Formats: sequence, structure tokens, C-alpha cells
Amino acid sequence: MDRIRNGRRKREAALLLFLEAILTGTDTELAAASKAYFQHYKRNESRKEEIPERLTIDGSFLLHLAEHRGRSVPIPANIEPHIIRL
Repeated sequence: MDRIRNGRRKREAALLLFLEAILTGTDTELAAASKAYFQHYKRNESRKEEIPERLTIDGSFLLHLAEHRGRSVPIPANIEPHIIRL
């Protein structure tokens, strides 16, 4: 995991931080980690042509995991349209 945290791939590092915050972090850490991931998503991932409907599949999965574990994750209004709701 240190390789992911310290590597050059910012998306993977943000996802790992988000997951760790869901599993073991405080509410403050979870809010900061989700904010960092969604900022990265909006800056980089949402513009990619190959992502259907510009959905954040990874972010949606992590949000559902957090909700399943009883965690509350703040979702920015500009990200909400990119979330898959089941």
C-alpha cells in the first residue's frame, strides 16, 4: 500500500485514502478523503471520453460501501450527477 500512497498515480492514491477513511478513519478524515478524491475526479476523470455518462464508478462504489457501514459522506453538488444510485 505504501507503493500506491507514494507512487505517481494520484487517482489510486486518492481511492486508497478514501477507502482507508471509510474503514478506519474519523468523520473528519472521511470528509477530507472524499473531498480529495472528488476534486481529483472532477479535474481529471470526468473529462475522459471512455467513461460512459461521465460517471464516477469507483466513487459510487466507495459511497455505497460507506453507507453500508453506516458512514456519512458529504457529496459536493457538482459531483452528485456523476454518482450511481442504486
